Amino acid sequence: MRGFCIALCLFSVPLFGFPRYSTRDLGTLEYYSWALDVTSRGQVIGQSADANGIGRAFSWTAKEGIVDLGTLGSLAKPEAVNARGQVVGESYISATEYHAFLWTDTDGMLDLGTLGGKNSVAVAVNDHGRIVGASETHNGKVHAFFWTHATGMIDLGTLGGESSGAAAVNARGQVAGHSYGSSDEAHAYLWSHDTGMIDLGIRLTALLLFRCAHQPPTCFVGLQRGRPQNTALTVR
Repeated sequence: MRGFCIALCLFSVPLFGFPRYSTRDLGTLEYYSWALDVTSRGQVIGQSADANGIGRAFSWTAKEGIVDLGTLGSLAKPEAVNARGQVVGESYISATEYHAFLWTDTDGMLDLGTLGGKNSVAVAVNDHGRIVGASETHNGKVHAFFWTHATGMIDLGTLGGESSGAAAVNARGQVAGHSYGSSDEAHAYLWSHDTGMIDLGIRLTALLLFRCAHQPPTCFVGLQRGRPQNTALTVR
């Protein structure tokens, strides 16, 4: 018996010069499913349960339908997909450990490893295959990372505190995220190979950053969630 939740996708159909949207059932691998991201070409990624009830990452296209991306051992969850169809996320390698992964249609699911700790998560990938996320270090701290095939996983460090996280990476390989400083306050940062981690001076309790659509590749937009109210921001 199929589950109660099925991934749906919206498709734009022009009508008298205005788009009209319709929904399409993307199906399931066996039980429930939900969609998490979509490319401009209509590739959808999400999660669905297999016959054993284990959550699996999937990719869907109109040509191939829903495709199981496999796992590194057990449950797998995708987080982002780029224009080339490369998918990143995390998958459990044991009952208590999970690693960031990169999936491609040619090589399947690749374990990206960690910064020396047990767990890691990949949250974004640009169209050049550069990946960012967060990983536990050898001493149990959580640091943002930058990954490429050439360099492997690079620790981006912090702004002086114990932890940091990455939220987005643009076409130039610049990373936006948050980090705690020596005063134990979280600040937004911008990181590049040339400059390292730059404190943007934005105090926050949480930050959501995304690469700007149809804007220069150095642009990020986000939402600062703090007191007394939420604040929209743009980083250029």
